[in-house]
Amino acid sequence: MTALRTDDVRALVRAGGMLLVAGIAARALDWIFSSRPILAVVIGAFFLDLWAQRIGARWMPGNPEASTARRLFAGMGTGLALGLFVVLLAAMLGAAHLSLTRASAASVGIGVLRTAAYAFRDELLFRGVPLALTRGHVPHAWSIAFSVALSVAPLVLSAGGVAPLALTASSAFLFATIWLRGAGGFAAWVIHVGWRIAVEVVAGGSGLEVTYLKGALPSTEGAEGLPAYLGTAAFALAAFVLYRRTK
Repeated sequence: MTALRTDDVRALVRAGGMLLVAGIAARALDWIFSSRPILAVVIGAFFLDLWAQRIGARWMPGNPEASTARRLFAGMGTGLALGLFVVLLAAMLGAAHLSLTRASAASVGIGVLRTAAYAFRDELLFRGVPLALTRGHVPHAWSIAFSVALSVAPLVLSAGGVAPLALTASSAFLFATIWLRGAGGFAAWVIHVGWRIAVEVVAGGSGLEVTYLKGALPSTEGAEGLPAYLGTAAFALAAFVLYRRTK
């Protein structure tokens, strides 16, 4: 990793200060709308999106001919496949018991909208805005490391366990690499949505009834034990391959 210069450090400190204010504002929204947390997420995402557009976040670079619908289904399918692979592998290794269950259209629809909103807010706060603020000021590797550090900071401050920290860090590594060196923020967002739908909606009772015997994977932040480490390994491998291919 390239050594940081004095100007690089200043850029990171400046970006960190601005994002600290954004994080405090997000917490304030959570407190104000504590009875309706989805409102806090939507309002926060709205203002983060305005900020990201103003500073030129890398949302959908590359081939303008590519269909947005194609990118949407490809990315969401990738995230879904990744999440379901981890859940199924956990079951094969004896960490979970699976059974099929019915899923109502209403519960799936609400789950998809909720996960999409949370993923959008988190992608902008932890990847889109930080990477745009540091782009052109610090080497790519340091921008990605900065984004990963921001992603795990809430868990560190809340004294989260090792398993959710590892899973959050590895997923942040992949999503930041996609933002900066891959297909851009839209691709990272839809993959993130697909992952959350798989572990929070489908494996949360809308299609699969999952009883975890060793650890748990109700969400990235609430992951424990073997399922969390399987997810960590899957994200880390995907991120490493993408990072090496785009180096």
